[in-house]
Amino acid sequence: MMQGKSFCRDEHFENLLVFSQEAKFDLHGHTLVQDGHLVIQDKSTIISVEVARTFVNDLALQKEKVNILIPGADIKNVIGEGDDIIQTHVESGNITAYLSSIIHPDRRVFTFGVTPQSYERLESKMEQMSAHNVDLLEEHFLDAVPNDERFKKVKIIVINVPCSKSGIVNPVDFILQEGVSASIKDLAQGTLDNSKIRGLAFQHLGILKHAMKFPYLQGIIYMTRSIHEYENYDVVKKALEETREESAKQGSFEVIQALPNVANRLKQVVRPSYDPSDEQAMYKVDGKYIRMEPSSFMNGGFVALLKKQKVVESAHDVLERAAKKGLMKPAKTKTPRAQSGKTKRLEHAHKPRPTPSLPMAKLSITEKPAVVISDSELDTDVKNPPRKSSTKTKSWHGSDENVSEVKEKGIKAKKSNERKFKF
Repeated sequence: MMQGKSFCRDEHFENLLVFSQEAKFDLHGHTLVQDGHLVIQDKSTIISVEVARTFVNDLALQKEKVNILIPGADIKNVIGEGDDIIQTHVESGNITAYLSSIIHPDRRVFTFGVTPQSYERLESKMEQMSAHNVDLLEEHFLDAVPNDERFKKVKIIVINVPCSKSGIVNPVDFILQEGVSASIKDLAQGTLDNSKIRGLAFQHLGILKHAMKFPYLQGIIYMTRSIHEYENYDVVKKALEETREESAKQGSFEVIQALPNVANRLKQVVRPSYDPSDEQAMYKVDGKYIRMEPSSFMNGGFVALLKKQKVVESAHDVLERAAKKGLMKPAKTKTPRAQSGKTKRLEHAHKPRPTPSLPMAKLSITEKPAVVISDSELDTDVKNPPRKSSTKTKSWHGSDENVSEVKEKGIKAKKSNERKFKF
């Protein structure tokens, strides 16, 4: 425990200084604070911005890997262009200026909820903190169009909803540190009933679901200063369930571990969302959320990091997307041709023949078979032509002689030939 007007470096974050109770009241009038070199904030607020810093660093590592694996590749065609950030509610501007410091000066921070009365004050504060890449928008976040040309480079949305602030330990310190316009009664713990808390949770759900509609988004950081489950776990769980079907084509969101490198070291001051006695809320067991309990060291709150998952595209979708970007020619669709007469005939030829319905009649031979004669018989016919006039009936081969007479002549000729050539 520090005594006197002393301070030390925080054990978890290098850019955070911890001051003693006696010294912190003298800081508000210090020149370092007035000039914007030091910003008085609670550690619970720092944790949410550090989650954003880690996510920005992960995006930078992805770009380096793409340059190594695909030399000369256009980064914007692979993982998108820019690293802009949207903050849904500007509040005092402290978180806005902090977000401005974690990204490149060429990137932008769009913050919503600026009123005409607070515009000049916030503009002066951004100038004092050298946050020159901040756009103060006098419109509500729910009125923002996701496909707006201004937000095509936005990769992260920080949702710091105006919650019940039930995790605030000391309302006076909170008003002095954050510079918010709130009454002590509104910040006192236990002053809101369940109906009002549920009403706030319904508003948070609408804001979170609207943030998921931004097409080029990579991550969402949802933070509250509340300790009620209605505003924390239930909102995230409900949003993921209701947008699962709608975000199937663009990519669904999934809760991932926030601050993985320092999560174990934060256990003494924060508690992961794990309650073994709560059997009905099993989605808390994974410990991916960060739940901060109110203590003398810091205010209570809740932080969740939602990362957009990659869509598994089919080969047809990949080719179609490449054709739209001009990387290849669009595929030609073949139109069916009309069938020609030849094709129809061929198709008809392959059809099976119809089977007869009636049985075929059996064929029977009623006439006697024709008599076959030899070559010698034909020679005899040539030597002895038929007579001119004959009353005999012609044989089956047109001769006037009977078959028996022809046979007798053939036998006699054969015997005479045998006698002539006898040795």
